[in-house]
Amino acid sequence: MFKNIFLWILIIFTISGCGYTPMYSSNFKSDFNIEIIDSKGDYDLSNFIKQMIIETPKNNNAYKNFQILISSAYIKQIQTKDKSGKVTQYSLNAEVDFTIKLNDKSETISFNEKSAMNKFNDDFEESSYERSFKENISQIFTNKLILYLSRKK
Repeated sequence: MFKNIFLWILIIFTISGCGYTPMYSSNFKSDFNIEIIDSKGDYDLSNFIKQMIIETPKNNNAYKNFQILISSAYIKQIQTKDKSGKVTQYSLNAEVDFTIKLNDKSETISFNEKSAMNKFNDDFEESSYERSFKENISQIFTNKLILYLSRKK
């Protein structure tokens, strides 16, 4: 019993003293700003990404101002059917291309995520699931973009 308490106290003090701070927390100070010029493609996916980029903290003293063009695509394909020909599973594919402009230089990076979804009995539940998939994937794409831009020299 005493060993367990001592071990937990040791772990807590070790973790709290290491100086770890999450990168995407509100304390994260970036040395760049992101401006969205245009977006095209899947409406929901592009809007979720725009919203998350707008919510990132802005730095008034930033020396890098990235201009971003967003091009997104979302494809829902039939993956499997049962013996009677009814759809049992879908394949969900989301892809985003970010064209990044900085100081008259332009480059494009692409991110792609895939998932499988079972057929729902209710169309409303199925569309809700797809919408939450798009929202979660857009968070992943935005985090990857911010990580990429933070490493950019």
